[in-house]
Parts: sequence; C-alpha cells; structure tokens
Amino acid sequence: MSRHPQFEGRGMRYWMIAAALVAAPAAAQDQDSAWQYYEPEGGTLQAGVVNSRGAQLILKCDKPGKGEVFAVVVTPEKLVPPTNTRFVTRALELRFDSDPPIEDRWRYYENSVVAIDQKPTIALTRFLRELADSTKVHIRMNPERARYVEAEFDVGGARDAIARVYTSCQDQSPLD
Repeated sequence: MSRHPQFEGRGMRYWMIAAALVAAPAAAQDQDSAWQYYEPEGGTLQAGVVNSRGAQLILKCDKPGKGEVFAVVVTPEKLVPPTNTRFVTRALELRFDSDPPIEDRWRYYENSVVAIDQKPTIALTRFLRELADSTKVHIRMNPERARYVEAEFDVGGARDAIARVYTSCQDQSPLD
C-alpha cells in the first residue's frame, strides 16, 4: 500500500480536485447520479461529490495498481492539528440512508479523513459495500477537542462511480 504522501500537505490539492469536479462537463455526468468525474491528463479517473457546505467525498487512486484506491472526505474545518506524523487513526460514524449508524476507524489528517484497505483494517471495503446502493451518507467525524464535524452527501449512483474508479485504477472492486 502506498503512503499517500498527498495527505501530508494542507489539503489545497483537494480543493483543486473539487473545482475540477464541479467544472466537469455535463456530458460526463449520469443524469441519475450525484457523482462527478475528473480525469487529469495522463492520470486516473476520480469520482466525487461535493455538498453545499464545501465538503467533498472523493474516490480515487494516485497511481494504477492493486490496493491503490482510497476514499477521502475533505472538510473546510480542521479535524486534527498539524502533526509531524503522517496521520492519526480515529473513530468516525457512518450512516447510510436511514440505517443505524456504523462506527469505523479511518485515518485523520488536518482537513481530511481517509479510508483504505491495509491489513488488518478493511475500512475502504466496508465503506464501499454500504455506499454502493445508498442515496445518502452522513459522516460524523470526532476530531480533537471532543467536537464533531459532520458532512452529508448525496451519493446516488455510487455503484457505477466505484466501478469506474476501480477500472481506471486497474484494480478489482470489492463489490465484484
């Protein structure tokens, strides 16, 4: 599994991704899907949704290959203070549609949380299996100072977004 060094910065890269996703041509969007797609020249396909408060949910990989896909939620609010370590693993709560909440542990960075599959953790697979057929996901992150940061996304069409990202990243989807 790669180290995902892009998370060590301040998150500006994700704001640029969000701008690209928002600006993506309508032809690239499925009319029944909330997902927007972006494929940088020479890069792999990224799929994402942006909520009304500026938070983003993105599925992507930085390079093609097995185990390189990850999910990232980028928030306008700081989640943890900048640190010399790469990440902090913490709990968060996921609620898909009107189902009961599920607790999981993701990697926290300054302005983002990341789900990956790295043994023994399979946070990404658990997340994608629930996300695939949901229309909404509510994420409650528990950052420093015992305050919560929450984000809700319209995720209809996620199954197709997941398949497209995994195909572009040359990996097998956990939904197969």
